[in-house]
Amino acid sequence: MQLQSQILFEKDVPLAVSNAFFKTYPFVLEVDWSKDGYYIVAEYDSGRVVNSATYTVTGILVNNRMEILAIALPALLNEYMLKNYMEAKLQQTCKVTDAFGIVTYEGKIQGMDLTFDSKGNFIKSVKD
Repeated sequence: MQLQSQILFEKDVPLAVSNAFFKTYPFVLEVDWSKDGYYIVAEYDSGRVVNSATYTVTGILVNNRMEILAIALPALLNEYMLKNYMEAKLQQTCKVTDAFGIVTYEGKIQGMDLTFDSKGNFIKSVKD
């Protein structure tokens, strides 16, 4: 069962979460808050890029997600895509950094979410 995220008003965001977010991103003026399962997600623009930070309800960072261009993806990832999805184009490519600094890459393609490690090696696919 996949949970749908629900929009949160700023007043409904736990104080620990908003404090943690604004401590890290003090210059962000506009934030779209949502609840995704057990997590609170802060989505914000940084220039032309959409970013998000995901927290537990107690304000502990889970990960940061930053949209990137497909050309910024690791070469191994692009090789995998050419070999396995020659006709398809990656959409919504993101660099995800978890709370421990571990980087993964994600992309949407043909109704699936694909995940790769920091070097571009395929990890998994999940249907939307």
